Amino acid sequence: MSAAILAGCAGETSMTPQAAVSPPGWGQNVVAALAMLYPPAQTKLNVVKAPPGVSDLLRLVGYGVIEGKAARNASTDSLRLVLQTRDLGDGQVAVIAHVGRQTLSRAYQNGQAVSGWSFDLTGANESMKARVALIQNPPRRVLLPPPPQSEVTQR
Repeated sequence: MSAAILAGCAGETSMTPQAAVSPPGWGQNVVAALAMLYPPAQTKLNVVKAPPGVSDLLRLVGYGVIEGKAARNASTDSLRLVLQTRDLGDGQVAVIAHVGRQTLSRAYQNGQAVSGWSFDLTGANESMKARVALIQNPPRRVLLPPPPQSEVTQR
């Protein structure tokens, strides 16, 4: 009897795991922008629609991700995420991320950004607006002069 149980286990372990799906070329850039706006370790995303592989990227940076049937009935403690793409022609694609009531979008060509971010901050709090302002206008690096050298007099 124990041989039958072991044979059953061996059969189950010989199954090949599902191959990982590569996210689109723009995926890492979009996930990085989301991470600047919504702290990954503190945010649960209800992924209603996204290209294959994007949910894995979100998990990799630390988001709690709900997808599939569970995403349709997710609780209110998660932000609804819908990632859409639109073909702009000439190999360009617009990526639109609807997160809760906010929207961010950007154009890409061959996985590289060809425009800045565009934001719709409907219902955003002041903290969110401040984070968006940092993305749109990053602080300039200020080089300070070296501190004055103290003169040591020898007697």
